[in-house]
Amino acid sequence: MAEKDGTLPLVPETIATFLNSLPMTSDRVKWIEVFRDSLHQLLGDVDRVVVSVDTYCDMLNPEEYRPDINVVQHTSSSDQASEAVMTTSQRTEQGQSGFLLEEFERLGYPLADYHPPEIYDYYYGGQAYLATIFLLRNRTKPPISQRTLDAMRILQPFLTFTLSDLVARHYYAKPLNRVFNDTLQEISEDAGLSLQDMRILTSLLMGYSYKQVASRMDLSLDTIRKHIKRIYRKTRTGSLAELFAKYFTPRIGIQGLGEEDIM
Repeated sequence: MAEKDGTLPLVPETIATFLNSLPMTSDRVKWIEVFRDSLHQLLGDVDRVVVSVDTYCDMLNPEEYRPDINVVQHTSSSDQASEAVMTTSQRTEQGQSGFLLEEFERLGYPLADYHPPEIYDYYYGGQAYLATIFLLRNRTKPPISQRTLDAMRILQPFLTFTLSDLVARHYYAKPLNRVFNDTLQEISEDAGLSLQDMRILTSLLMGYSYKQVASRMDLSLDTIRKHIKRIYRKTRTGSLAELFAKYFTPRIGIQGLGEEDIM
């Protein structure tokens, strides 16, 4: 029976229903979308749920996992529409939550329309970063209820488990994704590229054209070309193919890399 605010009471049965709704898939986009929507439905008085998952989290060596560059997928849910999953590169020295909030603003999220978000970071073994969940409530409505805040506290071990499970399944289904992410970190450290350089390079490596990268990043084609020239100069390469051969080929047998294996 629903409570007055339209939410379901958080009891073992509703938690079990939530957990059972999650698909057993290594497709992180599909999993995150179902996870986001199911959590949104469970909590009830939240207008937008934003989920960012680090599927490269090293659960074998959590005490050593300190990523500098990540390719992160985050997706949100709202009353009005389900938004597409976005992929970005990031530096994590600013802190996960702070960096992600900056990314949301850069990507045009209407954060000013909401109360300050409730933010929850999740770590594997208390050390390796797994994910961040943002809960947002429209300013025209009362803030998120204490009932929802208590529910998130109760759900913490369940959410950590489910997020860890996704990372494990994704790792075994697509091991080359870890290679892709690790190589990006090597490029960043070796060449000292800026965050903007890394965003552009990541998009190019994922198959986006110059025009698509310019549109995604709201930059001119001329600016994109200038960044690409700087990337080649700093990496001491002359083309994307040469950069790939220099950094990626030593990590993976070129014959073992298929388009379906990356991302």
